[in-house]
Amino acid sequence: MTAHASHAMRANSLSAFGQINLAEREALVLSCFLLSAAPLSDREVMQRLGFTEGNHVRPRISGLVARGLLCEIGNAKDADTGRTVRVCIPTSVARRAAP
Repeated sequence: MTAHASHAMRANSLSAFGQINLAEREALVLSCFLLSAAPLSDREVMQRLGFTEGNHVRPRISGLVARGLLCEIGNAKDADTGRTVRVCIPTSVARRAAP
């Protein structure tokens, strides 16, 4: 057994992920999730990235969920609005592809 057996990926998995074309902002949003130790809401991502408008991140988060790179794992109460909002984490596909 090698020391880094958990890092091995099959060639077809690497090839498939290599075909995922992330736009600059999608990559930025995904990296925010990958660097977080906890699930994040759309607002938390917006604030961490220094944006002031939710529409800078919300469509990208929805797109990353649709593409299977993020997963909605539940809800939380937004501290600013009091509304129930989604929280997401990166999927294993996104984690394996992270540098």
